[in-house]
Amino acid sequence: SSEGAAELPALLWQLGELEGKSVWTRDWRENIDPIWGQRYFVNKWSGQIVHRLANFGVACPAVRFTVWFSNLSFAGLRKELGDAEVEQRIKNAERVLVKQVSALADVDEDRVELHLLEDEGEARAGNNDDSALDDSSLQQAERNGFRMVAVIRAPGARSSWASAALKQAMADSDRFTRHMLVLISNTPDYYPMRIDPYDNVAMVK
Repeated sequence: SSEGAAELPALLWQLGELEGKSVWTRDWRENIDPIWGQRYFVNKWSGQIVHRLANFGVACPAVRFTVWFSNLSFAGLRKELGDAEVEQRIKNAERVLVKQVSALADVDEDRVELHLLEDEGEARAGNNDDSALDDSSLQQAERNGFRMVAVIRAPGARSSWASAALKQAMADSDRFTRHMLVLISNTPDYYPMRIDPYDNVAMVK
């Protein structure tokens, strides 16, 4: 009808305005392309398809996961090999850990950002302006020591999957502690990182 035709531009304008304000994950629906397996998101108002929510300024929920270990340090390796070589070895260890942590959280590897840090190591992770590993909000004591820090990002409902899987794994504290020790012991250069080669590595918290 003529009335419907007159109202259509206004409706499109309203949908466009709602799309522009879609800065929450609840405004988007996540899907997987059945042929290519690529993740994409559909705006619930306009039907717009995008592949990166960050391009629309959508804040992505995240779960921060930190584990501290005793009797581990990069200092010995840095003294022997130099900073450049050690940084490369740390990155190799982080790539190994990402696979393990993503499996633990039941999310894809590309949703996990992980770093091995020591003492004021947040400066190292902070080289990336988009990093969610900034420790500046933590107490000084929490920014000290050898630790594995992982941020698990997941749009929409998947953020609850990540936290639920982690909570389930941590419910049995003894089993979780053993799992973390096995996980860190399987990283490259684990033995050279031990401060006292005759003492055990423990999960502090």
